[in-house]
Amino acid sequence: MTIYLFIMLITAFLGGTLVVIGFFKPVDQAQYEAAFRVNVDNLQRNTVFDVPELQLVLWPFLQLARRTIPPGERGRILRHLLAAGNPKGYSPDEYLTLCFLWGIIGAVFLVLFQCVMMDIKLVSPASLVFALIGFAAGYLVCRQLLAGKASRRLREINIQLPYALDLLSMTMQAGATFYEAAKTVVAENPGEPLNQELGIVVREIEFGRSRQEALQHFGERIPVETLNSIIAAVLQAEQLGTPLAQVLLLQANLLRMYRSMRAEKTLGEATVKLLLPSMLIFLAAILVVFGPVLIRFVRGDLWQG
Repeated sequence: MTIYLFIMLITAFLGGTLVVIGFFKPVDQAQYEAAFRVNVDNLQRNTVFDVPELQLVLWPFLQLARRTIPPGERGRILRHLLAAGNPKGYSPDEYLTLCFLWGIIGAVFLVLFQCVMMDIKLVSPASLVFALIGFAAGYLVCRQLLAGKASRRLREINIQLPYALDLLSMTMQAGATFYEAAKTVVAENPGEPLNQELGIVVREIEFGRSRQEALQHFGERIPVETLNSIIAAVLQAEQLGTPLAQVLLLQANLLRMYRSMRAEKTLGEATVKLLLPSMLIFLAAILVVFGPVLIRFVRGDLWQG
């Protein structure tokens, strides 16, 4: 009984500490710039925090997330949100609040599971361990869902990149400016991830940002190595006065050549990696064919009828 009372006191103390931190610790103002950046890049918000019936319930968790999450974690969530496109318009604090709620759901589920299936008391050291495991699992699942979506979207953008550069180059060779060419490419297929990012570039130019700033923000949102090199080449071409259409066409051709070289390298590595499984299959085939002969030889009746 003393152990249970001690655990309850520790839990109550930690909970009270989190509440005090969540409501009285000053909020770092730098995070509002990140949240504002997400909301500018995604004009249509459709989040659970915009539902009037849920705002009062979610507000304490939002304040807790704003004041307890380290800046490094908030920065990683922001990068994942930007790379994933963030169609609903979540800010980093809001998505971290959702991760908190997923963690609480996971903790409650595991505690109820161990109480019902394992016949363990609700107030016990085992319940506390299950609650911590459930919270960590729920938080990490929510976080990894976003990271996986961001990774898949980055791969799609990397695949679409040379074709979009060709379209931009041909449109600019026909006499259009970069802004007009980007707007034409976006209007052609607005649902593609790369076209969505180009649409953000177009909106930023319309809002008064320079083309250089819009392209730099593009590279910050989409951390793809090939895209960053292309943006650097475009910015350098602007400074040197090189025709931008020729630069884009050259970058598209270089990107295709790089992919071809990478495919050949991957093919060579695959051949080496398949060598060991091929040897195992070959040995298995030898055993199947000569196994009965070896067994009869060991028994000494190989030459008997």
